[in-house]
Parts: sequence; C-alpha cells; structure tokens
Amino acid sequence: MAETKKDALVAFDAFVETWSLKYEKAVECLTKDRDALLAFYDFRPSTGSICVRQTPLKARSRPFATAPCAPRDV
Repeated sequence: MAETKKDALVAFDAFVETWSLKYEKAVECLTKDRDALLAFYDFRPSTGSICVRQTPLKARSRPFATAPCAPRDV
C-alpha cells in the first residue's frame, strides 16, 4: 500500500501499463473508477486506519438457544 496519493497514482499507472494488454476490460473498469478507488488517500491519516470490530458468530446467541428444554407432556 502506498504511503501517499502521489505514490498510489504512480503505482496505479504502473499497474495499468503492466496488465492492460492481458486484461484489457478489467483494467478499463479499474481506470474508470480510479478516483473512487483512491479516495482513501483524500482523508486525514488519523482516520485512515480505523479498526472495525466484527462480532464472531458464537457471540450472536439466539435468546432461546441456551434455555434448557422442558419435558413435554404427551
């Protein structure tokens, strides 16, 4: 990952030159969306590394999953 937007633009241009002959349509799509892909560099450095917390599946317990089963009268 590039440190600055200037470095990212240089790396992006090198990527386009390297892969445009073999993957023309993919490179064309990425080139079209270049500004959106590099929007990360428009933010302050302090907001660039935000830690996103994800809840593991085990922590998402259903309300009745841990309740003991009551005997059923037949």
